[in-house]
Amino acid sequence: MLQFVERESLLSKIGNRQKECSGFAALWQCNLNEKVEAGDIYYGLSIIALSMHGRSVERVTLAFSTDWDLDRSNFRRGDIVLLYPYPVSDAPDACRGIVFRAFIEDFTPRGFILRLRYAQADAFVFQRSKVWAWAVEHDNAANASAHLYRGIYAFLSAPQHRRDLLLGQRTPEVVETCDEMAENGDFTALVSRAQCARDFFLIIGPPGTGKTSFGLMSVLRAELANPNAAVLLLSYTNRAVDEICSKLVEAGLDFLRMGHALSTEPALRPYLMEERLAHHRHLGEVRQTIASTPIICGTTAAISGHPELFEVKTFSLAIVDEASQILEPHLLGILSAMHGDEVAVRRFVLIGDHKQLPAVVQQSETESAVEDERLRAIGLTDCRRSLFERLLHTYGGDPRLVYTLHRQGRMHSGIADFPNTAFYEGQLDVVPLPHQVERTAVRRKLTGVARMLNHRFAFLHVSSPSDCMADKVNSHEATAIGHIVAEVKAREGADFDATTGVGIIVPYRSQIATIRAALLQAGVSEASGITIDTVERFQGSQRDYIIYGFTVQHRYQLNFLSSQTFEENGVLIDRKLNVALTRARRHCFVVGNADILSLNPVFHRLIAYTKRHRAYYAYEAYAP
Repeated sequence: MLQFVERESLLSKIGNRQKECSGFAALWQCNLNEKVEAGDIYYGLSIIALSMHGRSVERVTLAFSTDWDLDRSNFRRGDIVLLYPYPVSDAPDACRGIVFRAFIEDFTPRGFILRLRYAQADAFVFQRSKVWAWAVEHDNAANASAHLYRGIYAFLSAPQHRRDLLLGQRTPEVVETCDEMAENGDFTALVSRAQCARDFFLIIGPPGTGKTSFGLMSVLRAELANPNAAVLLLSYTNRAVDEICSKLVEAGLDFLRMGHALSTEPALRPYLMEERLAHHRHLGEVRQTIASTPIICGTTAAISGHPELFEVKTFSLAIVDEASQILEPHLLGILSAMHGDEVAVRRFVLIGDHKQLPAVVQQSETESAVEDERLRAIGLTDCRRSLFERLLHTYGGDPRLVYTLHRQGRMHSGIADFPNTAFYEGQLDVVPLPHQVERTAVRRKLTGVARMLNHRFAFLHVSSPSDCMADKVNSHEATAIGHIVAEVKAREGADFDATTGVGIIVPYRSQIATIRAALLQAGVSEASGITIDTVERFQGSQRDYIIYGFTVQHRYQLNFLSSQTFEENGVLIDRKLNVALTRARRHCFVVGNADILSLNPVFHRLIAYTKRHRAYYAYEAYAP
């Protein structure tokens, strides 16, 4: 694990072979076109406002040069970035002049606001003539791996019984009075089993099954029934932590949120620890507030970065959401933390789904492989696997330690059928909610794309263009997607909502602007409000209509599309495809070249499925 963490740190600086224009070194090694394709640069920006504190500049407001800048972006609020000027006659180059380090504080409709990490004493440095423009690129987070090394050390220093548990060297303790015969759909059974597991418990949450709304909150409420309970709520991303905090606010529960204000939704900032403790005058007051608050929330990085928390407080339970996306080193330190002579976290519950997207890792399968047979025997075969996966590998057959949520409340039954049979062995059921069982309005005398909307789940074959200059841009597919959205808009009428109604998923950022232009050409004036993004950015989201455009034009591109495929019980599970299809609530349409896609066994099954259900269409036959 030490080697793995060190290689990850190194590759975050120099880049990896799996992804073009990766690593901090891309700042000077990649050209402008490569950065634009990767979505890793804003350029052609202009400064429209400076926020001053006295005579010092603290914030800079920048404006985009075109309407498509957001389509090129791979940035979020709270990101650490570099801001620098460059002559408009030249390509942006951060190595040729002054560079300002900043955080993205917020986005505006026409740009964004940066908060400088170090206030500038003179506004003159930002005053440039019109022959100059500004660019923003990602900065490298210094010492990002420090807490991972501390976590591994904490694990090595932990008591024997905790190390034995995490290494599979002792049987997890379970209170045998647990009701094992309760039905799967009954959350009472989930809570009962989670409480009977005295070391750890795993909850598998397939798409739409309410792993946060019901799974996490049910276990949390049961734990808080004990007046002495203290719960640590964790997730990997700030967005997921914000979602958890929103549920706590709805439930009227008291909590402290650890983290940075810029990475927290504005409505949740009053719950930040720094806000709640700002008016305390004495250290004793600080300790008392932390000790008396029953719930502490934060990302794994935020909690790991403040190990002093465990000197003040112990936790009867830690619940980790998104656990299948969290690498072992990110959790080891937290689960091995000490409070005096006892472990600071007595029990833990991991919630995740190993059939959805895993953690983002720089290293390849070969680089992260584990050869030691003693480690392989406990499921540690690949350092890229999560602790959730390793424990599931060892204890997946024990219902006392593992619970699978089966009722999903997102997808219409007609959408859920394929991912359910292809990836979840037919174990998913609808809740059912009204939109999941509503009858599909079949309109007669329709042809082509308009007729395709009579289906909940359909495939549209689009042949590849013969004159396309870039492999990652497919103009034929973009035109077809524009046509589909135009038909959706016409069918929905006044109920059409671009923001929540339609989502378009593509594998390459280069395709996004092409689709946006095709939407406008098709008469969809609301194009700017429709989310078009990669599957990685869509995980955790949902839309009434999802359109998944494969974009591929060559066989070699199938390797990238299916890069997150693994085999379980003799069945191939494609994580990317699973996530893409299961974002849809009411309709899901898949667009691509069937001849190329059929060369992949999973995609072949998908296309064959739509043909069996008479939901396979060829765009060329109906294109206007």
